[in-house]
Amino acid sequence: MRPELEPVFQALLNPPPRTVLHRIHKIPARRAVLQALAVENGPVTHEFLDRFAAAPTVEYLRAALVAARALPVRDEQLVRLGRWLAKTIARVSSAEERRILRNYTHWQPLRRLRRLPAG
Repeated sequence: MRPELEPVFQALLNPPPRTVLHRIHKIPARRAVLQALAVENGPVTHEFLDRFAAAPTVEYLRAALVAARALPVRDEQLVRLGRWLAKTIARVSSAEERRILRNYTHWQPLRRLRRLPAG
């Protein structure tokens, strides 16, 4: 086992997170997450898990890893809002309007929200 996966392994051995292995193993598409973890180089990060769809299994795995301190705490609501804003702004047809919206959202509401306590 890669040394970077040791915290993941330990997190999944704890009683509540162990059920994620059962959930992932039952459905091949979910198994891809653990297979990717096994072959990927480097540490397990939020960005690595972000590559997968926001499925309940991936979010459960993320929460288990955060609870076990294998991943740092991050404001998931703020991350979801940022993704939603990026998708919404991308649908605007005018490049100039997209630029204005992107600048506004990054410098006004997102900046204020990042200053607030998580959650």
